[in-house]
Amino acid sequence: MSAGTHPTTAWQTQEKTDRPRYHELESEYQDVMRQRVLFGLHVHVGGVGDKELTIQLINQLRTWVPHLLALSSNSPFWAGRLTGIKSYRSVVWQSGAPRSSLPEAIPSLNAFNRYIKDLMDMRCITSEKDIWWYVRPNFTYNTIEFRICDMPATIEDTLALAALCQALIAKLTWLYERRMPMTPVLPKHYIEENLWRAMRYGLDARIADFALRRTLSMRASIYELLDFIDDIANDLGTSREMHFLRALLDDPRGTGADRQIAAYQQRGNVQDVIRLLLEETMRGVETTLPAAFREVETEAHLAAIDPLSMPSTGALSEVETEAKLRVVKPPMRLKSYSD
Repeated sequence: MSAGTHPTTAWQTQEKTDRPRYHELESEYQDVMRQRVLFGLHVHVGGVGDKELTIQLINQLRTWVPHLLALSSNSPFWAGRLTGIKSYRSVVWQSGAPRSSLPEAIPSLNAFNRYIKDLMDMRCITSEKDIWWYVRPNFTYNTIEFRICDMPATIEDTLALAALCQALIAKLTWLYERRMPMTPVLPKHYIEENLWRAMRYGLDARIADFALRRTLSMRASIYELLDFIDDIANDLGTSREMHFLRALLDDPRGTGADRQIAAYQQRGNVQDVIRLLLEETMRGVETTLPAAFREVETEAHLAAIDPLSMPSTGALSEVETEAKLRVVKPPMRLKSYSD
């Protein structure tokens, strides 16, 4: 079932993943970490190469973190309650633990390396993996990693969000290489205003454009974003995914969060939400899954599948707390992997 949170499950009753990494996190953060029964889409975009440029791109990419969250919003329920928040996963994620939201603007690669070294020297962290920003450099994989999105409802949503992340980085890199004007670098606390509105209202938010001193709807701002990257998406071969996102903006059914809420409001029965999520999770992936998996009814528990037995494209792997997709240079290919 694909969503940012499970609509009914209580975190207190969950079994723990028996890995040293999770034992260490639980020991340090206690209930703050135990309650993170959350499911998010991580998108890794490779191909930048220049680490200094990676840092500068991240400073600009922070501006669009709220937009990515609004498009992916898919977690309005928590422990059986309709929370009134389109992305309650984000509320839980950034509660309590440090280094779990937006980064400040980073002056340089040296400044980032000094920050990591200082935290490690003072035993605040054990490695860069303990930096859980919504967008961060991942020098282990030599990627820029987006960590903001709720786990989307459908495979089409997932592909479109991954393509958008790729196109954003490609467009900013193109501008940088030609010494053309790039996105203004905003202070963290400005972006957080729009991030809250994306968490609360999703695509129905009204946000602030601090650079141009105006307010506009989230949908209008995303339209402008899609116009901004339209030419590069065509070069990348992802125009189809951009058309999908434009259609999503025009669709009165909205995002996964909106559809969950609509399903619940029909009868006030959260089981209707679970049924919807199971159906949407399977939509568009039936042709890529083994027959035994395709035949599972939506009311049944979905059995785990060995990812090595799956087709090379569209393959799914076991998800624990965060689903991850890695995006590489065109032609775009997606590869799932775990920590």
